[in-house]
Amino acid sequence: MIYTIGHTESYRKALSENPSVNKKGQTETYPGGCVWRTPEEAKAFLQFAGLDNYSVYEIDADWATDTRENEDGGAWRDLLNDSKIIREIE
Repeated sequence: MIYTIGHTESYRKALSENPSVNKKGQTETYPGGCVWRTPEEAKAFLQFAGLDNYSVYEIDADWATDTRENEDGGAWRDLLNDSKIIREIE
């Protein structure tokens, strides 16, 4: 499992309507969703960025095979494949 962030209200609504929501992976025009190895790293980014309306979510993906370094040098990795959002991390 790895971790991502998302707009809390939107993600909660989507997950309540459909328990099989995916985080978007890489496409020709999109580098893939932002992901972190641990929930603590994702939470630290939220605090650093001042994203008060966002939460951390666990996704079913593998750090070694489903992510790559962010090409722009971001403090996250990019998700390569669409991956199921498991749950919100408190």
